[in-house]
Amino acid sequence: MFLKKKVGQPKKGSLNKIEEKILDYLCDNLDEKNSKKIIEQLEYLVKILRLDYTNDTITELYPENLNELPSEILFERREEFRLAHLKFMINEEVYISKIRASLGILFDIKIRPIPPKKVDFSSKFELIQIKLEPNLDTNIHGRKTKN
Repeated sequence: MFLKKKVGQPKKGSLNKIEEKILDYLCDNLDEKNSKKIIEQLEYLVKILRLDYTNDTITELYPENLNELPSEILFERREEFRLAHLKFMINEEVYISKIRASLGILFDIKIRPIPPKKVDFSSKFELIQIKLEPNLDTNIHGRKTKN
């Protein structure tokens, strides 16, 4: 018998300060067009589901209704892919974050190890490294569509 962790439903909420900072780093390093798309998507991604595991935490972002997102704010790339991989430091401790997108929408933020619940932002919080997905404009694993 397998033990499953009970996963709740996404609820309306907001990002915490660390997640906001990670997305700020992401937007600062993306080109202007895709950075603007993320900022606009966040207005629609109002439901949040936080999953805490032994070594990491994942924050999934959902819209109230998937059909309400305008197509012009979606990434052209629609399959699931890793949007960015960040390494950052809080109070001399290194963390890794992976940000994924799916269906052209920002989907989740994974942070490893689990950061402290309360962070004093007067302390040192700095980006060490960021790797961005270079191809956001084309499905590279999807089937070709007929015109």
